[in-house]
Amino acid sequence: MKFKQEDKLLITDIRVTSKRGSNKKTREAQLTPLKVLSSKEKLLRGLKKKLLAINSLIEKEQTGATLDDQQRKKVDTLDAVMNDINELLGDNATEADDGNQS
Repeated sequence: MKFKQEDKLLITDIRVTSKRGSNKKTREAQLTPLKVLSSKEKLLRGLKKKLLAINSLIEKEQTGATLDDQQRKKVDTLDAVMNDINELLGDNATEADDGNQS
């Protein structure tokens, strides 16, 4: 089975499974179309990944573990990461509008 690049399909599972004896089975490839992400979605995905890493470091520190300098620097970027997420989601614009009306 040949695929063209224009098809934009991803082979997620192509595996031959075999069992002992005469009951040999094969599984056909399952094809999943690729999801094309916008640059905003890619940035948001990366920021969420950073946020998860920061949260795990904070939890680690709360359990009594000591963080090294690099881990401390990452935890210190929490506010910047949250601001970037809010900017991408457009929350800062609505918060600024709410603040101006008061």
